[in-house]
Parts: sequence; C-alpha cells; structure tokens
Amino acid sequence: MRKICPTQLTVINAVINSSGSTWQIEHNCPQCGAPVVLEETDRLFRCPFCRVRLFIWSDEFFRYFIPPAEPAPEQIVFAPYWRLKGIVFSLDGTEISNRILDSNILAMNATPLPQSLGLRPQVLKLRYAMPETPGNFIPPDFPFREIKGNDFVDPLQLARPAPSQISFRYFIGDIASLIFSPIFLRGNQFFDAVLKEPLGGPVSEDFQNRLRAEKHEPSGRIVFLPTLCPGCGWDLDAENDSLVLFCRNCNHAWQASGGILSKVDFLFLPLSDDPAAWLPFWRIRADISGLELKSHGDLLRLANLTGIVHGARPDSELHFWIPAFKSQPNLFLRLARSLTLLGKEPGTGAEPPKFSKVPLYPVNLPIAEAMESIRVLIASIATPKRLVLPHINDLEVSHGADMLAYLPFELQGEEFIQPQLHMSIQKNALRWGRLI
Repeated sequence: MRKICPTQLTVINAVINSSGSTWQIEHNCPQCGAPVVLEETDRLFRCPFCRVRLFIWSDEFFRYFIPPAEPAPEQIVFAPYWRLKGIVFSLDGTEISNRILDSNILAMNATPLPQSLGLRPQVLKLRYAMPETPGNFIPPDFPFREIKGNDFVDPLQLARPAPSQISFRYFIGDIASLIFSPIFLRGNQFFDAVLKEPLGGPVSEDFQNRLRAEKHEPSGRIVFLPTLCPGCGWDLDAENDSLVLFCRNCNHAWQASGGILSKVDFLFLPLSDDPAAWLPFWRIRADISGLELKSHGDLLRLANLTGIVHGARPDSELHFWIPAFKSQPNLFLRLARSLTLLGKEPGTGAEPPKFSKVPLYPVNLPIAEAMESIRVLIASIATPKRLVLPHINDLEVSHGADMLAYLPFELQGEEFIQPQLHMSIQKNALRWGRLI
C-alpha cells in the first residue's frame, strides 16, 4: 500500500460564506441547455428556465474539473487530485477522538506538481468531468481506498507526539471526489492552465513520454434521473441535498442505486402528536463476527449496564441506530449511542403521517456510510474499552437489513426536543451539519 508522507497532505478548512455554500458547479441543463449553478451538496438539479427537476447520480464518486483559461494554451492535460470531506474518528488506546476533515491531495506519483490545490476549488466554479468532456484526463495512480484506509496520514496523527500509537481511523461522510486541474507542458516544465504560471521543477523525460503516449477520458458515469415516482408517476419530493425522495401520492420512498430509483423501506415512530420536524435514522441489523453481539442484551452487557434500559427487551434483536443526516462528530456519536442502547422497538400497524403536514429532514448520509460507523459506535459503547478497542478493526461487520426510521421532534426555543426519548438537538447543529 502506498505510504503518504505527512508533508504531502494539506488540510483545507472549508470556507463557508454567509449563504452557507462551499463549492459551486456549473452545468448546462440536459433538457434546454441553460446554464445552472449547483452547490456541491446538491443532488437535485432544478433548472430555473424550463423547470425540469432531475436527480444527480454517480456510479462511485463525483468527478469535477477546473476549466482552463480562454484561450487554452498548448495541449491541456488534467491532473487528478483526490478530495476527502467528512468526519475522521481515531481510536488510540482507550481514547476515541474526532475531527472534521476537508482535504485534497495529488493523486499522481513522482511529479513536480503541487501536492494540494489549496483553496482553488472553492473560489473557482467547477464542472462535471464526463466521458464526453474534451481533454486528456490522467487517471489517479492510486485508489481512494489507499487514502481512506489506515495508512491515511491526517492532522490528528501529526498533532500527536507518537503517531504510531494511533491504532485505527475511520472516515465517515462523503465518499471521495476526484478533481482534475488543468496544466500544460512547455519544454520540460508544467504550467498552470488557469494562471499560465510555471509549476514546480523540471518534468522527467519518462513522464513527458507518458503524457504524449497516453490519452484518457474521464471514467465513470453521471446520470440525471427524472424525479417521477416509479410506482405511480407522481412528482417526487425532496430537498436539494437529500438522497431519498418521497412520493406524496402513493407514500413510497426512493433512492438512486445502479443508475435507477430503488424503493426504500421506512417507518414513522408515533411518539408525538404535534412534531415540528421528523429526523431520519438508519435502523440497521448488522451481523458482527468476532464479538458476541446477537441481541440487545449482549449490547447491554458489552456496555456493562447492570440494569435494563427502560423500554428495551434484552432478548430482542439488536439494531444499530445511526443518524441518516450529517452532524458534528460528537453529536453524531451521541445520538447513535443513545438510540442504540435504548433499543426502541417501533410499533406495528401505525399509519405514516402525510408528508405534506410536517417537514421531513433530508437524508444526506447514505446507508454505506452508516455501516462504516458501526465499529466506532461499538468502540464508544464498550466498557472497559481496553479489552475491546485493540480488536475493533478485526470485527467483521456485514449488512443484514436496514430501514429508514423517522423520529418526531418538538421545537422548544433553539432546540429540537424528543421528550419521550429524552433527546435534544440544537437547531444550529443541524444547520451546520448540512455543510459537512
């Protein structure tokens, strides 16, 4: 596995302006061709001219490119940079630490190019890199998993006196994005195709030959799906950053998978008669190998809880409750730990409320990322931690079944309150969580 030198990683703190935006992407409407500007987190494409609404789906991760300056000098080559954005949980001995990470790093070996794009993706409008996009797009020399895995050197590690003490790291949030930056070769030196300034030292003859011999188009697909219910043909409803769309006509939920819309199982817990909002959680049945965790009672014993959590049955099937929305790391883990230990069993036969009455908070954390967090959740619950944390990475977590569960919250001042479950969430925490 490729090792990444600490000096090669530059962490870019997200620049958030007063409107709460980060990156912006320009794209032409697939129906009328009008230019539309999207936020990076947008998954709904809304054209203000022809009023078309489309869901944006990518097969693995989104690919963007920075347009070169006009007129384009020489032959443009696009250099790849991996972008990471999300939450990093680090398990060090008996401690669990976290931070929000927003970084990019050059995805090529042995080149004089800058190791980071700095703030450029945030101050310039990007475009989607698609197979039909003209230009030579150099593929990355190493996959995202080599950065996302345990060899990824992040600022948490650099800040500690003994980095080798960090045992495991888990990255939860957006999967990688790939950014292509425009360059051109003049003589034996790279030049920035935006500012037309030289970049770094001389380029080796072998690498020059590689650029001349190879021509690549962007791999992967970006699909724009009609937001019409596959069941009844009604217009689907969702906020711009939501991964799940609802049909108000036939009461079905849908998410994009494999380039099509697939049905999502969901339920509403009727805990309140007059909620101000419904917040989504993934209710996951996962099979854990390497630890005796079959029932809710096994989880209580792992947590060293001598009493029974109110409302839970020790012999009931174990479900992990993971927020289906992004939030600050401490809040994310607190909500997941509290609900999972509570072991709330949803009632049966309750009719879901009409979606039009109370707003549904958008689902912006996919089920795959929720699965990634289960090891961290187990580590957070385990007592004493010194017996469990050293073996946490050896656990095999396989996906059994999942359901999207909505909990009702009342608004009291600046907090959303769930009185029956004794939970509270600051309104600002939800707002800032959507920017992670």
